[in-house]
Formats: sequence, structure tokens, C-alpha cells
Amino acid sequence: MISPVEYTCISYMKLKTPILLTLITCILLYSYSVHSNTIIRDIESAVPLSAEERAWLSEHPVIRLGNSTDWEPVGFLNSSGTYSGIAADYMKIIEDLLQINIEPSKHENWHETVDAARKGQVDILDAVASTKQRREFLMFTEPYLSYPVEIFTSQTVPYLANISELDDHRVAVIKGSALHDILKNNHPEFTLLPVNNAKSGLFALKNGDANAFIGDLLTTSHIVSLNGITGIKVAGETPYNYNLSIGVNKNHPILVSILQKALDAITEEQHNHIYKKWMKVDFKHRHTDYSMANKILVFFVFLLLVSLFWIRHRQVANLENELAIRKKIEEALRKSENSLNEAQRIAQFGSWDWDISNDLISWSDELYQI
Repeated sequence: MISPVEYTCISYMKLKTPILLTLITCILLYSYSVHSNTIIRDIESAVPLSAEERAWLSEHPVIRLGNSTDWEPVGFLNSSGTYSGIAADYMKIIEDLLQINIEPSKHENWHETVDAARKGQVDILDAVASTKQRREFLMFTEPYLSYPVEIFTSQTVPYLANISELDDHRVAVIKGSALHDILKNNHPEFTLLPVNNAKSGLFALKNGDANAFIGDLLTTSHIVSLNGITGIKVAGETPYNYNLSIGVNKNHPILVSILQKALDAITEEQHNHIYKKWMKVDFKHRHTDYSMANKILVFFVFLLLVSLFWIRHRQVANLENELAIRKKIEEALRKSENSLNEAQRIAQFGSWDWDISNDLISWSDELYQI
């Protein structure tokens, strides 16, 4: 079988095209063919796609992405409006592995993004948990991210041993999120307060509009650190985890297989790089000034030392006062005893004492004389 490059070169020769032009054209076509085949071989070696899957990608070089816009650090739009975050980094790696273009959408919030997926306006969702409602219009890869879901409350609330302790309380949750669906289905006793994002939920909690906020630990702790929100703590655990997958429109079942193979091709080194890149963000946004705290600490240490000195001084003074009183009593007793002895001498009578318990008899000097 003649290759397209060979066929083109023969055609040029039959048309009696100048030899130099024919030669240059053949070299360029051959170089392009080699380069293209190299790219295809590289893709095939990294991601073992079937012929059907490669054909589907050729027909769909652009994948419409329903992306998170305000879910830091998972997926968000940075200050310049660029799609960023953990999920964004994974989408970029998948783009490179499959040699395709994943095009982010421009929806206002996650609720609108999920609605767009339901209507078939996007092909995939970047980081989404599988729920009963979503399985009606989405298929899912295996989870590539997983974070625990916690209960956040004000500092004054005691530890919550069970999520059911929130029954009949106002609970903030991100509108349209998997947790929203889960809490509606499993905890109808909650009074749910849907909010646009984790930041809104935390401020609803801080302002007293909600008794608790339920969200994943990674995002919520990131928002607390980034915005310097105080007076909030993790008050309890939930039985849920955010197991995040790539959600795929049900009209493209073959795309699930393609994306799963791409996820499986991501190396451990790449996973670790993404983790280290975003896990350290919480500690870089704010620098706490401890100078005032140190001054207050020194002041209280000074007060403590003064108090200890004053207490010790009072103890010594009390002890000295007690010794002085004892000396006066002993002196009075000695004077009384001398007076008694003198009276007995003048009157020529004495005194005696019998200690019955010890069978001891004692007498005064005057009685002894008599």
C-alpha cells in the first residue's frame, strides 16, 4: 500500500513539476508525517486508547468543561479571571496527555454549571461527587480527589458526637453541591440554608444566620485562613466524604473510558506536585504579628512575679508576727510561774500535781522543802 506521502510525490513527478520543488515538497511532507506519527505513538504509549477512542477524539478536539469558579483551592477563577486550582491542574495534564483542548465555561456559580451539564451545554464537570440526582444525566470516572466533610460551628458550641444533633437547626450548605443533595435526602430534619460558596456559608455562620456550616475540610480551612475568619471551629465529623470524579455527559459514554485512561496515566510524581503546590497555600496568605501578643505575655508574667513576691512577703510577715506573739506568751508564762513560786515561798506552802494517766506526781520547790 502506498502511503499518502509517496502518492503525493509520485503525483508531483507525473505533473512534471520541477525536481527541486518536488524534492522539497516530499521532504516537508515526510517530516510532517514522521512528526505526526511520533506524537500519535507518544499519546498511545502514555494513554493506551483504542482505535474507536482515538477516532472519537479526532472528531471532538474541543471538550466543553463545566468548571468550578469559586471553590478554592479545588477550582476557581484567579484575580486575572484564569481557571486555576487543583482540578485545573489535572485538566491541564489530561489536555497534554490526550492532545486535546479542554475549554472552561463561564458560569456565575456551581449551581449554574451543574444546570448547564444537565442541559447538555457542557461535556464534562471538573470535580464532582456522584449522587442519585446527578446520575440521571452524568456518568463518572473513578474519584481522583477525596476530602472529609466536617461540621463547622462557632467556638461556643460543644462537640457534636453525631450529625443528628443538628436536627431542627439552621445548616448552611453550598447550593447545588453534592452535599446539598445528600443533606436534603438523608437529613430532612435540618433547616437548610443554601449559599453560593463556602465563604458565604462561613459568614452566615459567623453572623448568626446559620447554626452550622457543613463543608469539606480542605476548602473550608483554606477559606478560613485566606479571609482571616475567627471564632469558628470544627465541632464534629460527618459520615460523608467528598469523593470527586470527572462527571461526563451521558451522551458521551466513550469519553468516560478515555478520561479514566488519562487519569490512570498520571504519574505519582505529578499527583504529589499538585498536592504540594496547593496544600501549602493555607500557610502563605496571612502573616500573624505576634509582637502585641508578646507584649501582653510579658506584662502578665510581670504581674505574676509581683503577685508571687507579695504573697511570699505576706507569708514571711505573718510568720514573724506569729513568732513575736509566741515569745510574748512564753515570757508571760515565765513571769506567772516566778510569781507563783515567790508566793508559795512567802506563805510556806507548795503545790503538787498528779498525772493519773501516766501515774506521775510532780510538786513545786516549796513543797519539796516542806
